Parts: sequence; C-alpha cells; structure tokens
Amino acid sequence: MSAGIRADGEKGVFGNNLHTGADDSVMIFREHDGYLQFKSSEGVTPDMYAHIQRTPEQREEDRQGLIAANDASLEELKVSPEPSIYYSHRDGDTFIGGAWYSPDYELWIVSESNIRSVWSTFLDRALVLLAVFVALFFLLFYLVRQIERAEKKRRSALMYQSRHDDLTSLLNRVGMIDQIQQLVNRDEGFGVVLLDIDNFRGINDRFGQEHGDKVLSEFARCLRELTSEQYGASRLGGDEFAVISRIREPEKLLAFCSDLLRGLARHMATGPLGLQLGASVGAAAFPDHGDSFNSVIRSAHLALYQAKRTRNDVCLYRNEFEAGYLRRVHIEQRLRGAIHQGRIFMAYQPQLDACGRVVGVEALARWDDEELGYVPPNEFVEVAESCGLMVELGNYVLGRSLSDFRTILDQARMPLELSVNISAMQFMQSGFADLVLSELQKHGVHPHYLTLEITETVFMAGFDQVIPVLEHLRREGISLSMDDFGTGYSSLSLLRKLPIDELKIDKSFVDNIIDDEPARNMVESIIAIGKNHRMRLVAEGVEEQAQFSTLVAMGCGRFQGYLFSRPVPASDVASVVRQCNDKAAPPV
Repeated sequence: MSAGIRADGEKGVFGNNLHTGADDSVMIFREHDGYLQFKSSEGVTPDMYAHIQRTPEQREEDRQGLIAANDASLEELKVSPEPSIYYSHRDGDTFIGGAWYSPDYELWIVSESNIRSVWSTFLDRALVLLAVFVALFFLLFYLVRQIERAEKKRRSALMYQSRHDDLTSLLNRVGMIDQIQQLVNRDEGFGVVLLDIDNFRGINDRFGQEHGDKVLSEFARCLRELTSEQYGASRLGGDEFAVISRIREPEKLLAFCSDLLRGLARHMATGPLGLQLGASVGAAAFPDHGDSFNSVIRSAHLALYQAKRTRNDVCLYRNEFEAGYLRRVHIEQRLRGAIHQGRIFMAYQPQLDACGRVVGVEALARWDDEELGYVPPNEFVEVAESCGLMVELGNYVLGRSLSDFRTILDQARMPLELSVNISAMQFMQSGFADLVLSELQKHGVHPHYLTLEITETVFMAGFDQVIPVLEHLRREGISLSMDDFGTGYSSLSLLRKLPIDELKIDKSFVDNIIDDEPARNMVESIIAIGKNHRMRLVAEGVEEQAQFSTLVAMGCGRFQGYLFSRPVPASDVASVVRQCNDKAAPPV
C-alpha cells in the first residue's frame, strides 16, 4: 500500500507563494549531509534540485558564516528558538537570510533575500513614508504659521490699542511716554507742547457727553493736521492733549505754540461743529528745560498750569515757575492741617448804606501760617479748588462765620446782615441746603440775617441742579447775592431765571468810575438792571469819597471798601460799627 499528498500548488505547504519575489527563496536542508530537499524560488522546479546542491566546502563555509554572524556555536544555534540571521556572498550578490533548525526532523529551514531587493523595498516604503512625513510637516508648518500670523496680528492690535486713544486714534499717555523716552535715549532735541481745552466741562454740561466726544474728535483731527510735520500728537486723557515737536529752540517753540493755538481756533470755527473754542498751551524744550523724561514733562505741566490761570494763552516754561510750583505744593500740604486745626480765621468788612450806617458785614477768610507766613485768600482758595479741599474749606468758613457773627450780634446789639461766599463745589454737594440751615440753628442765627454770595460759575457747573437748592434756601429766608456781577459772559441771561436778591458791582468797575466813561456807563447799567429786578445793589472796593458820591448819585444802595473800613477781626466789628454809625448822616 502506498499514499501521497500534494505538497505544491497555490495552497500547498511547499507552494510557489512561499517567496515574495524573484530575489527571495525558502530552502530546506538535511543536517547530516546538507542535501537540499526543497527550494521555493523563481524559476526553480523539483527536477532542478540535484543541479543546485552545495559542495561540502560551500556548506562548511555557510556554517562558519552562520556561526560568525551570530557569535555562537553551531550547537547553540540549533537549540535557539529564534532564527539565526546571516549574510552570504555569491554570484556577485549579497544575501541576508534567516536559518532555523528543526531538531525533530533534523532539518535546516532557511529563508533568504537579496540585500538589493531588501533595500529597494525599504527605500520604496521609506520614500512613501518620507513623502507623507514631508506633506504632514508642511501642513503642520502652514497651520503653525497661520496661527503665528494670527497671534502676531492680535498682539499688534493689542499693542496699538494699548498705545492709542479709542476716541481720537491719537497716541495715548503710554504711547507718548514711549515716544519721548526713545527721543531722550537717542539724545535728540524736541519740544513738549501740552494743550488743555478751556471750559470743556461747560460743553459737556450744556450739550451732553456725546457732543463733548464729537468736540474732542474734531479737536484731535485739527491737531493732527496742524502737527503733521512734528513727531506726533497724543491725547493724555479728558480734554488734555500733547504734541511732541521737532522744534527745540525755546523762541521758535513759543512761536509754534502761538501759531498752533490760532490754527486750532480757526479750524474749529470753520469746521463741521462751528465752535469758538479756546485752549491753554504750555511748552518745554529738551534739554533746555529738562534733561530727562520726567523733568521735561514736569516743566511742560508747570507751563500749562500758568497758561490755564489766564485761559486761551501760551506759556513757555521759565525757571521761576519752579518756585511757584513748590510753594503751591507746600500750601496744599499745610492747608489741610490748617482747616482741621482751625488756624484759618475770619475777618469782617462792614457794608454801609448811603447814609454811612453799617447794615451788614462780609466774612473774608484769612490764613497766617507758621511756615508760609501770610497766604492771600486767592492763593489758598485756588489751591483748595484744585486739590479737592474746597468743600471742606467752604463748610469750615460757613460754620466759623456764623459762630463769630453770633458774638458780633451780641456785642453790637443791633440787627446786621452776614454775607458769606459760597463756592460752586459746595452747592454741588448733596444736602447743602440742609447743612446751611443746620449751621444757622446750631449758632442761633436767624436765616434772614444770612446772605450767600455766589458767582455765575455755580450755574455753569450744573444749572438744573443748583436752582432747586437756591429756591429752597430762599424759601427759608436766606438772601442770595450775585458776586462780581458784570465780569462774566452769561450773567445778564441768567438774571431772569435766578432767585437773586442782590447784585454786587465788581471793584474793577468802581476803580475806574470817575475817569473811565465806559466803566461808568457799565455801573449805571448794572444799577438800572438791579432796580428793574428789585434787587439790592452793593458796590465793592470803594476807596475814594468821589467814588462813593458818584455811586450814591447813580442810585446804589450799599457800599464796602477801604474808604469806610478794612476787614477787621470779629472782636473789633462792634466798635467799628459804632464808629461808623456815629459818623453817619441822619436819615432823610
């Protein structure tokens, strides 16, 4: 009996599909004689096995190559569970193979490939993988590049936003500081010009915030056009602007500022808003007025502070500004303590009628400091307004005046009236009317004795807010006086709307009433207005008998000035009142 199996074919154990290409082969050798029993390779058939047998010398060479390649003995290779790798050179080619020994059948199973085909296959796949890698790399690079560009654009936008003003697109304070610092670092000469729009708050109060923004935008546009040849313009905040000029010579810088101010006024008047707008300008030059960033900016601010005192003016930094600034700082430091410690005292100037009898007194604040000496009222009041102490100072003056006036009434033993100046900031504080009434009650003074003197700035600060306060005070019996009447631009238009009992004729008119016909005509007009509105009339600064006689002839009813008495302490008021009344003419 005999049996057989089909070992070749597509699905046979020894089929031709054991090798994957023309350069691959799978072989089986007997161990004891090295006989080739099977070979799967391109173009090899079983009848060719006898012709491709290896000689004993070749077989020994193969063994030695296998031993050398794996650095192990033949016995160790036979018992190894893993194939042994080797390299073989024949027919001018190099082959890489793997040999595994089967102890059960004492056979060597060898798989061999031409190294050239291995490299070819590797390179083919490597090139594909490299191409994929390069494509992915460039795709990733493109994405990263786009992200980087977007981030750079975002950073650039944030940087621009951090250095430019949102409303006007000019440089802001940070941008201006960077610009100046770069010029300072390069030691380049330049000029710093600071501009502050005059009475901009009045524009906001009258027309609203939106219109105010339009004014700022238009002002910035005009400023940009007029300074296109300079380093640049910036908005520092609110209504304050700055120009960094290429001009460093002080005289030329002052001329540039004057031309700039006139140009701004002309452009704003002829522009779409048609505004008559003024501005205060302060300038300083680097390095003449400061050899560092901080010093030149400080000098420019000092110049601007001086320009704002006169409004719509140009001021170039001068060395004497430094002393004035230091004094102002010193006053500010000492003023708060003076208020808290009650070192500000009151002086009282009598007010007389046409017969020369005292009918009232005006309270005037005085300050004689241990370090500063005598400080004029206009000086410390201005400091109080700028540093936020005006409300505290004004309330102190009101309380101190009422306290002194109670003593004056007791000593004089006759009815008198007390006039006290009230600032716009006091009127704007919540509960001001209640505060006044509380102080009157506290010091035992009847409301009919009190007159509050105000200026038109009170109404410019907030007309609709002030009127109810004035009406409340007037209903309680307190009189209201318009101080410095005729010196402002809106007093006449306000009169018909205001609950005013008294007009005070400013000293500037009284000084020139004898020799200056326009001043005399102005006084006559004010007196006529007051009479038509049934208001009392008080002339300030009467220093000559001729002035007094002229004012009496015009119909003015009350007077105060050095002709009658200087301001005196509260303790001397009663005696001054008696002296004036003793000299007074008998009533007609």
